[in-house]
Amino acid sequence: MLGGVCGGIAEYMDADPVVVRLIYAAIYHLHMLFSWTAALYHRMDNRAREIAETPGSETPANFARVLFSW
Repeated sequence: MLGGVCGGIAEYMDADPVVVRLIYAAIYHLHMLFSWTAALYHRMDNRAREIAETPGSETPANFARVLFSW
């Protein structure tokens, strides 16, 4: 279905359908990469704040917990 939509857009723009599909795929993957990066950053930021508020949180072990708490 999506290939047909990209093909229709390519026909309307008088372009190669493969190029339109590749552009769509690139935009889609960049969007997903940005979304995952933002979600992981947000999760790590919240986790770091939670650990920082606990007493004795300045230890290297707690830093490792923040860094690897996926």
